[in-house]
Amino acid sequence: VSRKKGALYYISMKRQREEESKEVDKSQDKDTEGKNDVSAPLSIKNEFSDDDDDQTSFRRGRGTGKATVKKGSECPYLDMISRQNLDFDFEKCCSVSLSRTNVYVCLVCGKCFQGRGVNTYAYTHSLESNHHMFMKLDSGRVYCLPDNYEVLDSSLDDIRHVRDPKFSSDDMDRIRSGAAKWSLALDGAEYMPGLMGLSNEKAHDYANCVVQLLVRVPPLRDFLLDPANTTSTPATRAAGTAAGSSAVAAGQLVPRLGELCRKLWNARAFRGQVSPHEFIQAMMASSSKRFTMDVRSDPVAFWTWIVNAAHTELTMGGREGERGRERERSRQGNQPDNKSNGRISMNNSQDSHQSSVVKSIFTDCFQGELEVTTLAGTGKARASNSDLVTRVPFWILSMDLPPVPLFKDALDREKTIIPQVPIFQLLTKFDGFTVSDDFREGRRRFRIQRLPKYLAVQFKRFVKNKYFIEKNPTIVNFPIKNLDLKDFLSPEALELDVKRRSSAAAAAARAAAIARGSTDPKIWASEAAAAKKKVEEEGPMTTYDLIGNVVHEGSVKEGSYKVHIHRKAEEMWYEVQDLRVVEILPQMVALSEAYFQLYELKEPGSAGRG
Repeated sequence: VSRKKGALYYISMKRQREEESKEVDKSQDKDTEGKNDVSAPLSIKNEFSDDDDDQTSFRRGRGTGKATVKKGSECPYLDMISRQNLDFDFEKCCSVSLSRTNVYVCLVCGKCFQGRGVNTYAYTHSLESNHHMFMKLDSGRVYCLPDNYEVLDSSLDDIRHVRDPKFSSDDMDRIRSGAAKWSLALDGAEYMPGLMGLSNEKAHDYANCVVQLLVRVPPLRDFLLDPANTTSTPATRAAGTAAGSSAVAAGQLVPRLGELCRKLWNARAFRGQVSPHEFIQAMMASSSKRFTMDVRSDPVAFWTWIVNAAHTELTMGGREGERGRERERSRQGNQPDNKSNGRISMNNSQDSHQSSVVKSIFTDCFQGELEVTTLAGTGKARASNSDLVTRVPFWILSMDLPPVPLFKDALDREKTIIPQVPIFQLLTKFDGFTVSDDFREGRRRFRIQRLPKYLAVQFKRFVKNKYFIEKNPTIVNFPIKNLDLKDFLSPEALELDVKRRSSAAAAAARAAAIARGSTDPKIWASEAAAAKKKVEEEGPMTTYDLIGNVVHEGSVKEGSYKVHIHRKAEEMWYEVQDLRVVEILPQMVALSEAYFQLYELKEPGSAGRG
């Protein structure tokens, strides 16, 4: 009966639109009669377009027309919605035409179709399958087909929230304070917002581990949870450039990373797991398929690439954008800006005190600075009689593991004893005295000049020779909390850190006094001096706590990656391997074959977070 009614409705609507089309053609012929010039083409919309928001546009043929609005109590099909079948993690394209324009999702079966008018795929699906509730993916508006009226009901807000999660100020305060609790999925399973499993379509577990680390960094997490920071439109890019802001992304990598972060922190999700399909597609496109879902790659190489690529998007093109601005100034007859011309490059060694760094949320979180001394007669100082000292920024500190013993022990056991090495022995590479030999770069010494807020550390566990890649099984003994790097910084760097922090604390205290309504400059000065003195008494910040640990299991060819995550809300450690999230003891974290780690800078006087 419903199909017969739909067919009769379709025939009547088709006849009505044909009559309207004939009348419009007649009126158009009368308007253009007796004129020599050709009239402008009419704005015609086909059956796959929506014109609800266009009140003045000319409608012709099989367009959708203006949809009426009904309340949820007036719609008899509202109870047909099946939330278990809805999945917004995959590409938003029509399942028939594969088009991304004007796509609707069926709220009954979860399939996506294009259009809403007569003869569209969504309209045909509603008649053939007797599924009547559809949501437009780009706006979240719900329609009933084939009757073509919009449904307004508060019970649909949870679907809109899962489609595009939003976080209020109260939600952000709960996340920052660690008061976020466990949530329940539709199937009754418990999951932790911010620590949900990521599906592995084939071999992109390396990317899943890096994403789990990135969303656990509080400043970056807060940045990605705000959709305004990752929106990519020409208007917002122009506004961000005019305001001198670097918060607007120009590509698709950062927007997709923001969407994935919001889904991972969604406390009202229908499932306790997330598929990173759209992020993986953006990753493959941005890296020109250097990183794919089919071939397992190195998480350290992926970490270095993603922070560089995201930083480039957020800074409106990075190095190439700066060169383009210089060429534009030269065309206008202006002299290039010396400050912008001396910007630090990741591949160039330039003095940081005489350069202007293009900053972003990634440089604020992960970028530090090294002092590299190349001995005379080697590397870049090959033609010099004195040592060459340069300062370069870094995203990650790489440490060399001692080579594996070639022979077994004296007892000739079947299993040799696994060698161990303390992390402080590996850190002597950056004490400023140890010389590192490199065939191309020469003999060099390293010293840390500035520590980042979040320190990324790599243990070079894989050694590639002429014939194959060998894995070093050496276990690194590292502390989970209170890793002090004071001995690896120069006295000038320690003094500069205290000076920089004291100046920032004094400015913050002065601003706080003004915000309270104080008008006495003496009060401003006294509070600023007290804040500055407090920072000077605390000393430099050089202690780190571990928040993430990436581990490689198995052989070089058939192995896989997993990550250990510290959850501050419960002060517990969890092991995450794709969809599997289980609790783990801190002792097991310290005994793992660590390959890549992320540390958080610990503020003076704060309690341990291990």
